[in-house]
Amino acid sequence: MQADVDPRNRRLLILVALVVIGCLVVAAAVIVHRRLDGSSAAGTPGGAHAPGTPTGKIKGLSAGSFTAGTAVCGQPVLRSPYSYDCAAGSFASGKAGLPTYGTPHSAFPRATAGMVLATGTASYYSYQLQPDTVYYLLPGVHVGSFMADTGDAYVGGYAHGQPTTLSGEYSGKPWAIDSNSADGDQSDVTIEYLTVEKFQPPGNGGALNQDSNTGWKIAYDTVTLNAPGAGAILGSDGVLKDSCMTLNGQYGFQSEDSDQWGQD
Repeated sequence: MQADVDPRNRRLLILVALVVIGCLVVAAAVIVHRRLDGSSAAGTPGGAHAPGTPTGKIKGLSAGSFTAGTAVCGQPVLRSPYSYDCAAGSFASGKAGLPTYGTPHSAFPRATAGMVLATGTASYYSYQLQPDTVYYLLPGVHVGSFMADTGDAYVGGYAHGQPTTLSGEYSGKPWAIDSNSADGDQSDVTIEYLTVEKFQPPGNGGALNQDSNTGWKIAYDTVTLNAPGAGAILGSDGVLKDSCMTLNGQYGFQSEDSDQWGQD
């Protein structure tokens, strides 16, 4: 004999069934959405985000705003366009294979002189150098350091498959190119197309511009194996571009402006 079901209980059962069915529909929709979202994440399985893809939203930015940087280390951008590989000594602007200077459309418009430096072991103090001079370091290895003057440029070459390397040879030299801090700020120095390696800057110091002189431009250089400090220090108005800063002690570079001209 079948017992009658109270109408109120019947309505309650129907309501519970509808709630359960609704939950199942919502759960199914969520699963489908996640699978579809996962398949669009650069082909990564399980809905994982592709490397470099932001997982959250930042106001004003979209996923397309994040792009990978351009590789520099070991790339042709570091190869000097200057190929002179002959005698050392002074040179006039326009000599084949050497940087131009002294005119508005030259490589170094403000420079007033040019000098080719031979490979080998030599260090140069500020009184041995002249301001606003282009120093071209012949392809090969130069062991030593420079105390730059205002407006100087230190430029490397490339000839017969060999670049210009400025090395400290781990001989205790704390910097490669800096200034004489007793002379104050030596501004607007340029360092291009050099491999700077094996100097021993102290902690919080750098192989290039340790006194954080202002307006220095470091470009198209490979700065590596300098320790225990850093590769380079930038003072105010400094520029670092298209350079490979790798395998240095503390870090590749830092920027600072601690007093009136940036000396640390």
